[in-house]
Amino acid sequence: MTEAYGLTGSRLFKASAQRGVDFLLAAQNPYLGWGGGVRDGTNNTSLTIWAVMVLKSAKTAGLNVDDAAFEGAIAWLDEVTDPDTGRVGQTARGDGDALRPFPALNGDALVGGAMLARIFAGQDPQKSDLIRKGADLLLLKRPEWARQARRRTSTPGTSGRWRPSRSAAGTGSSGTRR
Repeated sequence: MTEAYGLTGSRLFKASAQRGVDFLLAAQNPYLGWGGGVRDGTNNTSLTIWAVMVLKSAKTAGLNVDDAAFEGAIAWLDEVTDPDTGRVGQTARGDGDALRPFPALNGDALVGGAMLARIFAGQDPQKSDLIRKGADLLLLKRPEWARQARRRTSTPGTSGRWRPSRSAAGTGSSGTRR
């Protein structure tokens, strides 16, 4: 809704977008991030990143956003970010992308998301040591795209479903991880 309102400026979306922002602000854990419920005491980096993106969109669109929400998000990101490496945890420092359902695709996606959230929350990328460390970390682990990321797994006249190839899942032809 915040994007719809921001992109169109239509009054049709404004009230709904503001109610969504108000709910998001009410759901935030006090002085931290967002978890799986309304102020449920759990914090989750992925959900916090998404919340910051919504709030930034809302603020850019001119909706009412309490800046304290950004401060809480930064406090959570600080709690789960390794100050030496810039690596970001999902629910605790050091757990990284461990909760992702596709282990072969694990990486440092949370680092990039946290960097973006920090910038959206007002941190200056030129002055933030954690943003710099995150960028340095991501430069060390650049993605490698397989030439043929997907292959057809059916024959003509069948269901035609497509599945990721072994190379797209981070494994070679022998099934070992690259």
